[in-house]
Amino acid sequence: MDRSETPSHRPKQKEILYTISCTPRDTMATSLYRATVFTLYQLSIVLGIALLPVALAANRAGISLPIDKLLIRLDAAYEQAASQ
Repeated sequence: MDRSETPSHRPKQKEILYTISCTPRDTMATSLYRATVFTLYQLSIVLGIALLPVALAANRAGISLPIDKLLIRLDAAYEQAASQ
């Protein structure tokens, strides 16, 4: 009897060596969506910093820019994508 046939070296019948879990959470489309939302979120932060002088000048001139609605929507999408 060689070593592989001894009772201590035989694999158990119900032993699971590998499991593959394929959930909608792990799809490539979801990963692409999360990466896109993250990129848009970061880009909005950079644009906000870069356009701050323009927003301040517009505020002094009495013009209100509706950027807050865009940021709220991007923040909600980012939070939803991050929780998936």
